[in-house]
Amino acid sequence: MRDRIEAGILKNLFFFWSNTVPCRVYGKIFYDEPVIYVFWHCKMFGLIKLMRRRGIYVLASKHRDGEKIVQIVKNYGYRFVRGSTSRGGISALKEIVRLLRSGKQIAFTPDGPRGPRWKFQEGAFFASKITGIPLVFVGVGYSRKIVLPTWDLFEIPLPFSRCVVYSSLPYRLKEGDTVQKMEELLTQYTLRAEAIANGKI
Repeated sequence: MRDRIEAGILKNLFFFWSNTVPCRVYGKIFYDEPVIYVFWHCKMFGLIKLMRRRGIYVLASKHRDGEKIVQIVKNYGYRFVRGSTSRGGISALKEIVRLLRSGKQIAFTPDGPRGPRWKFQEGAFFASKITGIPLVFVGVGYSRKIVLPTWDLFEIPLPFSRCVVYSSLPYRLKEGDTVQKMEELLTQYTLRAEAIANGKI
């Protein structure tokens, strides 16, 4: 009951708060074909409303935090695959592969659900490698923000601040690509978004 109350409060706060922070997108972010979106866990606030109602499947953990996220964003048209690298990982990966092969799009936070922060875990990499579906690296930056004392240092943009989304073209894995390289690419796009948001570029 307590979790439901907290989720309800957070859902309403997000609705009103997010309306004060429109995001400017650099690069193409929406595609008709299946892709795998990847972005760091701490950056999801700026993407929830932007990518709504496109039928995107989101990997959500079975932890309490994952359930809260589901309750907050389910009204925005997202669908969910429950699991993570620590709980239900294999079954979740199999379901993601099935969905990608059927033409669906998937969103990953590759450092979730428990970190380490900005450490690219293997789920999105394996899903792309198995299916041949490309990754889209999505960096997010805010001009002014609150940083929460969570494992990922979750970021909430302040009202009327700038939100920048910097997106890559679809990236198909090549022979020799590694998880480490994916981590470096996502970090590059994220730092680029942060630099634009803060007027450094």
